[in-house]
Amino acid sequence: MLSLAVGHDVDYLTGPVSGGREGYYTGAVAAGEPAGLWYGAGAERLGLTGEIDPDLIEAVYMHLADPRDPAAHSRTSWGEAAPLAAPHRKYRPGDEIYAGLIAAEPDAGPERRAELKAQAEASSRQAVAFIDATFSAPKSVTVLGVAFERAANNARAAGDHRAAAAWAAHHQAIEDAVLAGARAGLDYLQDAAGYSRAGHHGGGGGRWVDAHEFVVAQFLQHDSRDRDPQLHVHNAILNRVQAADGTWRTLDSRTLHTHRGAAGAIAERVMESHLATSLGVELATRPDGRAREVVGVPAELMSLFSSRRHAITSRSRELSDAFVARFGREPSALERTRIAQQATLATRAAKEHGTETLVNRLDRWERESRQAISGGLRQVAGDVVARAQQPAPPGEWSVQDVVERAIANVGSARASWTRSDLLRAVSDELPGHLGSSPDDIRPLLERLTDVALEQAVALGPPPIGDLPVELQRADGESMFVAPGSARYSAPTQLAAERMLRWSAVTRGAPALSDDVAGGVISRFAESGHELGADQAAAVHGVLTSGARVEVLAAAAGTGKTFTVGALTEAWQDTGRRVLGLATSQVAADLLVEEGLQATNTARWLANTEATMQPGEGDLVVLDEAGMASTGDLVEIVRRCDAAGAKLLLVGDPRQLGAVGPGGGMSDIAERGITYELGEVRRFAAEWERTASLSLRDGEPEALDVYERHGRLVDGGTAEQAEAAAARAWLADTLAGRDSVLIVDSNEAAGRVSESLRGQLVELGRVEPTGVELGLQGTVAGRGDLVQARRNGWSLIGFEGNETAPINRSKYRVSDVRADGGLTVVPTGGGDPLQLSAEYVRSHLALAYASTVHATQGRTVDTSHAVLGSGTSAEALYVALTRGREANTAWTVTRRLAPDALPGETLQTEPRAARAVLTDVLAVAATERTALAEREQAEITACSALTHVGQLAEGISHVTAGRTPATLDRLVGDGVLPQHIRERLAADEALSSLDRLLRTAELAGHEPDKVLRAAVEGRSLSDARSPAQVLHHRVTTTLHGRLTPEITSAADLVPSDAPASWARWLQDRADDVDNRRYEIGAELAQDPPEWARTVLGPVPDDLVGREEWERRAGWAGAYRELAGHADERDPFGAAPPAGLAESSAMFRAAHRALDLPEAGAEEADLTDGQLRVRVRAYERETTWAPRWVGDELDQVHQKAAKSAADAEIWAARSAATSDETERERLARAADQARSEAATLREQAAQLEEADQARAQWYAHTAQTRDRAERARVELGARGVDLAHPGDRVTAEEWLAVHRAAQQVEDEYREIGEQDVVERDLTPDDVAAGPETAVDDLREHSVAAANERTDPAPVRIPTVDETTAAVARAQLALAEIAARDEADAQREAEETVMREQTSWRSTSREEAVEWDSEPVVER
Repeated sequence: MLSLAVGHDVDYLTGPVSGGREGYYTGAVAAGEPAGLWYGAGAERLGLTGEIDPDLIEAVYMHLADPRDPAAHSRTSWGEAAPLAAPHRKYRPGDEIYAGLIAAEPDAGPERRAELKAQAEASSRQAVAFIDATFSAPKSVTVLGVAFERAANNARAAGDHRAAAAWAAHHQAIEDAVLAGARAGLDYLQDAAGYSRAGHHGGGGGRWVDAHEFVVAQFLQHDSRDRDPQLHVHNAILNRVQAADGTWRTLDSRTLHTHRGAAGAIAERVMESHLATSLGVELATRPDGRAREVVGVPAELMSLFSSRRHAITSRSRELSDAFVARFGREPSALERTRIAQQATLATRAAKEHGTETLVNRLDRWERESRQAISGGLRQVAGDVVARAQQPAPPGEWSVQDVVERAIANVGSARASWTRSDLLRAVSDELPGHLGSSPDDIRPLLERLTDVALEQAVALGPPPIGDLPVELQRADGESMFVAPGSARYSAPTQLAAERMLRWSAVTRGAPALSDDVAGGVISRFAESGHELGADQAAAVHGVLTSGARVEVLAAAAGTGKTFTVGALTEAWQDTGRRVLGLATSQVAADLLVEEGLQATNTARWLANTEATMQPGEGDLVVLDEAGMASTGDLVEIVRRCDAAGAKLLLVGDPRQLGAVGPGGGMSDIAERGITYELGEVRRFAAEWERTASLSLRDGEPEALDVYERHGRLVDGGTAEQAEAAAARAWLADTLAGRDSVLIVDSNEAAGRVSESLRGQLVELGRVEPTGVELGLQGTVAGRGDLVQARRNGWSLIGFEGNETAPINRSKYRVSDVRADGGLTVVPTGGGDPLQLSAEYVRSHLALAYASTVHATQGRTVDTSHAVLGSGTSAEALYVALTRGREANTAWTVTRRLAPDALPGETLQTEPRAARAVLTDVLAVAATERTALAEREQAEITACSALTHVGQLAEGISHVTAGRTPATLDRLVGDGVLPQHIRERLAADEALSSLDRLLRTAELAGHEPDKVLRAAVEGRSLSDARSPAQVLHHRVTTTLHGRLTPEITSAADLVPSDAPASWARWLQDRADDVDNRRYEIGAELAQDPPEWARTVLGPVPDDLVGREEWERRAGWAGAYRELAGHADERDPFGAAPPAGLAESSAMFRAAHRALDLPEAGAEEADLTDGQLRVRVRAYERETTWAPRWVGDELDQVHQKAAKSAADAEIWAARSAATSDETERERLARAADQARSEAATLREQAAQLEEADQARAQWYAHTAQTRDRAERARVELGARGVDLAHPGDRVTAEEWLAVHRAAQQVEDEYREIGEQDVVERDLTPDDVAAGPETAVDDLREHSVAAANERTDPAPVRIPTVDETTAAVARAQLALAEIAARDEADAQREAEETVMREQTSWRSTSREEAVEWDSEPVVER
């Protein structure tokens, strides 16, 4: 297996080198791991060979010193060493980034500061020094290596040096084979995944450049983190690689991940070939088909070397302490497991050994462990060597058979796949024993993969033709295409997906009339169970549509089960049946509760009972349809169609998808009839209903709301987060709440569940003795919560069972059977079940923790989820929507490698929980069918983003070197001194100057003439940065004349483009314009809101329509280029400086819509008027409710912790037999319970203040926006409001003013206006107060945290909370009074408008009457 992880510090690698290995298994004295070795073409080029020196690897990896410089080899001279590449990026901590952002916006209010803080935390990163590609040998290879080493040591101890040497040679061959496999995998990664990124990857023109010479530090390790034998190789790939152009760049880690599967397959096969060649070892594929193991190594022995989980209970702790006292050392991993087993397993009854003393028992355990290992290893070594004397012939296989099975298996996991995925599948389908040499492995696998691809369908668009050589990689592919990213699918998969799309538009199903459907809905309302508007619409639509297949899409908590129940009742009233299917039996049981006859899809597809066969007119409901694979969905559709039944797919495309190829439900929903349930009803808190929908939409702002309510907890490392979440779950469970604990893997679930079991044993809630659960290596006894992991249909009838254990269902253990089985009771109620020993051993697990897949569809009281950077957006949404009362994310904020040493925790920079989860939402990926994948690839290839990006990248190649060439000509002309030219060459600002000249070119200027004019100005000799000075001269000279002017994309192509580029650039420009025309026509078909607002309706006449499409096309093309999707705002912000082509497109689109320039209104205002706007908002902040967001988070978290403490301490008090300890714990529990109640009350008060703050923020939005725009305009005019230079006191100003007035009065003539008394009170002031409420602005002072952050954030006192609420209430009264005044003023204005309209109408009628001809009589 090959895994990839990032590394930040080489201590992680060099630390174990001097550490001792576990000698318990090999019989050897503890010795250090072997020294690391240099590897890779890049290492060889740098002269790095042989063993790794810890100081040198630190110099190269951490300081990027060039190892060819002798100074790099001594720690004392690292600072003098020549650099190999640009230093690692110095990421600033989040607080430093935040300080910089605040310095740029010193007047930011609390809401804006919260945004800036979130931005700073999300920007905080840690430099990646290397990529650790860890290759791990199969367990049987590790065991064989241990067996050979043990045999060598035994022979050496017996004085048989010849045998010892022979066994040692066998052991060395094992290590050599593992190392050779690791190197084969690295060689493949170098060739297939050795690339770096260049260009602008956010704009469609990013390139992947060849970089195939890796620098690798290899470390062969023998033990796992838990000191169990595990042969593996850490391959630390330096995160700098020399690209084809000679530049050292960072590696593209995504490409490495794309090729990881293929690299792992090659590494495994090469290792196996080495073993077969050198030792005659034969490997065979395991029954599960997932890996190959050495023939002759029994599974029982391999299990001895696997890390075991064990709960640290009081009994096992006593035994462990006694072991240390007896033998003077800590027990080994195997001995720790044996101690835990003896402390818990009922099958190890003490009576087996009579009155054996503890000392004798410890001696026996230690002896049995050694005998189990020594005897087993001796047998393995002999058996494998004996078997090698009679090697088996290589396995025979059919090319077509391997290819077809490989395509089928890779397609069973995903709808579309890469070449790397297919190569992995091909390797897995080949026999275990190939008989090929190590050198033939890679060619064999790659050529077979090529054969298999001939039978697959490529999903990507054809490559761009006539690509300039400069834009081609060494393999001839386009640099614009990510290496290895091409996706494929099987023809059968595409056919199945087309069938699903066809079913979405098929009609002919039974339908009720509108009246009957309306009556159904009315009947529910009359019975007191009124359907919501969304539910009623869905019920009415399904009953009346006549569609064969349709979709009910339901967000979490919107009441889909109730809606399905209503549909069932209505459908059954017509005499027809309703059948229910679900991907899990747990979900199927929920359908049964709603009146459906239901089962799980696997059972229905495998063996449909007669009563579950669909018939004509039946309604089949498939719940959690998004989790159904395409194959299952196709078969369900086919059977329903054949029977004439209607199929309703129920689920949520935003939740977890299928384990296999999925996306089918989304495809049908997009093309067929879909009903949306959007009103969330599950959660007790109103805020959580709204926030959950925002989270579903992937909006990071939703995380702010969860954070303010204490739901995002910084958990530290994965182990720390798991422990904290488990404690919270335990407290909720002890309090009688139905709670779920969600972790990221089944392994983690086993680990956490065993830990919780130990705590429950301590609390007396679970019996310490029990039987072993082989699936997890854990133990279950009376009182334990367990979960079935497979449907046990064969157990119907076993010991009188009338039902079977259902996969993912939970049970409580009521008794331990004498045969090693269990008696269990369903947690939801029901008859006891008898589980056989075999089922318990193979298919039962502790259920205290589970993965998110096991919880989708469940509704509980509280949910506690351990989430981190590896969590998907769908899993995040599901995890935070299970609980009615609370859903908490215990976030892994220090991410470590699985085998990281304890000290590495301190070397990993922590991140904020919100920042981690923001990244999760940012990388959300939509599950697509293969057809949808192909369509999306075509859309991307034809988008304005791609065309403009590639055009811009091509232009950058054409214009590269143009500015330096002009500077050289100026030197030749005597305009620019040579020494200034040399300084410009080294000036980092030269690239900015180059981009500015490109902008000037697009604005109609000749760049060489512009540069010449700038250089001919004053001397540059005294300039610290000549390029910056030239940049300033150009912007000053061309002020107001640097706006790009283009009428088509062809205007972007430089007129001096060489012939080898001109045609290609013109083709790309034509692509841009053609796409622009297409977008204009598409927008005219269905104009969005922004287009209707700006351009009005689409004209009916041809000429008018063409003009409308032209203008809309420019706007739409830029929106597609910028990825701007706002329905109202046409463009958003202008592109960043330096993107000349994007800026030109933006300006052209701006002109096409004839929009005013941003800031036009402010530009017409005087400084005084702008200052008034700023002051107006400052006055509004004086009465703002105090910002309590951070405090609210702290109070909620502290309240939850105190409540948990109370429950756990109370339970411990009840469990202890020590009277003094019982009383102490009881007092502590009472105190914590009281504190929790106080904090909850305080949180409720702060919630009031927070809601009032939100209302104030919305009420003052317009004033705030005007003030912010005024600040920007004043800043552009050079007015620094934060640091004004003309501050004076009133006394000082009056003194100066009076002195000046006195001088002026001597010469001023006195006029009539100087002696007339006037009322100087303005009309608006004389009119009276603005509202009936005193103007708070006149006597309020802004809260202390309105402009500055309190440090540190703490829980407010009761008085502070009371004051915050009182201030909030005053603000609410002010808002209400203003709203009332506004309403009254609007009513008066309405009356005035009506009166004016009446008078106008009367005059018009009078005029018409006067104009009538007079008939004379």
